[in-house]
Amino acid sequence: MVEALRLEDGKLLVVIGPQRDENLFADYALRWGIETLFGLFKTRGFCLESTHFTEAERLRKLFALLTWALLVDENRLVSASTETDHPQKTWSQSQESFSFGI
Repeated sequence: MVEALRLEDGKLLVVIGPQRDENLFADYALRWGIETLFGLFKTRGFCLESTHFTEAERLRKLFALLTWALLVDENRLVSASTETDHPQKTWSQSQESFSFGI
């Protein structure tokens, strides 16, 4: 199954699924969010792949911890950007806290 949607910026989003699905775009949006999260965990200072974990329970705990750390850091960035004394930090500046192990 192939569906297309014109986005607000004029670009065409084409999604291909294995079967007819009423929620194809909603499912795609969920998957994109997960892919983005994994991308952050793997490349932006979290170093997920360097753990070499293979056990499901350890991975579950690690994902929970990394998600919490990401939310804490994002909250720190939002707080810093709303204070007049502090300029808004960019993502590359915020990842430094994770490169050094929080």
